Amino acid sequence: QASLAPGFKLADAPFFLPTFVGRSLSGEMSSAFSPPSSPLQPHKLKAKVFLVPTWCSNCKGVLVGSGFECTGPCKMRCHIGLGANQAEHCKAELLLKPCEACQAGESGQVHGQYKFGDMTKQIFRNEHQKIKDMVVKEALKEQRGFGKFDKLKSYAEAIHDKWDPQMVKQYLLYGVLLSNIAIFILIYWLVLVIAWPAHGYERAILLGWFEAVSNFASLTLFEGVLAVAVHLLLHQVLLYSELIHGFVREILQIDLRDLQIDVQRASLALSEVTFYALQIFGGMGILSVSMWFRAVAIV
Repeated sequence: QASLAPGFKLADAPFFLPTFVGRSLSGEMSSAFSPPSSPLQPHKLKAKVFLVPTWCSNCKGVLVGSGFECTGPCKMRCHIGLGANQAEHCKAELLLKPCEACQAGESGQVHGQYKFGDMTKQIFRNEHQKIKDMVVKEALKEQRGFGKFDKLKSYAEAIHDKWDPQMVKQYLLYGVLLSNIAIFILIYWLVLVIAWPAHGYERAILLGWFEAVSNFASLTLFEGVLAVAVHLLLHQVLLYSELIHGFVREILQIDLRDLQIDVQRASLALSEVTFYALQIFGGMGILSVSMWFRAVAIV
């Protein structure tokens, strides 16, 4: 007990172990896999009626009548939906792009080429889009009447209340260790039983150990690569979190935060778990490599 650090408890051992094993990598991993400082900023679109024809920043088609304009410095404009040049939904496509021009203070206005009849075609596209928006609005109203959104909100609140990062990390550590140990033992005994009649007991032990260690190293490598991929994917989700919220709110007419669903907060919480997983697999990787070189030397 005297050798333990002050305040250290045995209950903290599962979280101390991978950090201790992968301590040499933790500094580099923290900088390489740290989340983005801030999410990309979406366009702040405001409905506007364009009495004087202008151009859509998305499809570069003529913009007249109902449309949207970004209230930021970019002043980008777009159709309410269907646009020229086979654009299926100008507003949706613009919302999926970050407001980089706004951040740089640049103008996002464009100039297209007018053809005879373009204004009439666009007016019909606007009416078509208004009908589609009305159908979506009525469908959402019906689902709200059925209580589907209230049920989804209750599920999100339950997950939020029960979420405990320390418990998740503990289950992750125990699950990884137990599953890898079980596979290690299974492969060892299978190779031992199969190789015993042909190579003898002592040689079979060495072959079983070598195969078990090789599979343990391969499995650890696969799990580590998978953890890296998930961790980087969560960073992308975090980066585009505000764009996701804006898109769902403007196009699907659903405010995720009203449903207690925060993409940014969820991705940050899961990134903490995946980073802990990277520490686990980093420590297990060092252990598996050293065991593999030892097994090669013995066999």
